[in-house]
Amino acid sequence: MKIKKLELRNFKRFTDLTIDNINKEVRLVLLIGASGSEKSSVFDAFELFNTIARSQVVSESWHYYRKDKNKEIRLILTTQNDEVWTTEEKKMKHFQIMVTIFMEELALGKFQV
Repeated sequence: MKIKKLELRNFKRFTDLTIDNINKEVRLVLLIGASGSEKSSVFDAFELFNTIARSQVVSESWHYYRKDKNKEIRLILTTQNDEVWTTEEKKMKHFQIMVTIFMEELALGKFQV
C-alpha cells in the first residue's frame, strides 16, 4: 500500500495536519524535525488505525490521543489508488490487512509511504 495523503485532526499535538502530494513513484518519505516536533505521532496514527481495525479501541485510548478532550479525533488516509479510510468508517477489515502489510514492510526496511 502506498499512501497519497494523511490527515490528522485533533490528534495528539495536531489541530489539523495534512501530509499530501506524495508522488506515486516515491519509495521513501522522510519525516524530519526537531526533537519533540511530533514526528512519531504520524506512526501513532497508523497504530491507532490498526487498533480500530481490530476493534480493540477502548474509550481510554481515544481520550489519550485527543488534543482537545471535548472534540472528536478524525484520521483520514488516502491511498495512491484513491481509497479513503477514516476513523469513521465501519468497514475497517480491509484496511487492517493493508496496515499489517505496511507495518511488515516497515519492519523489513521496505518502507513505502
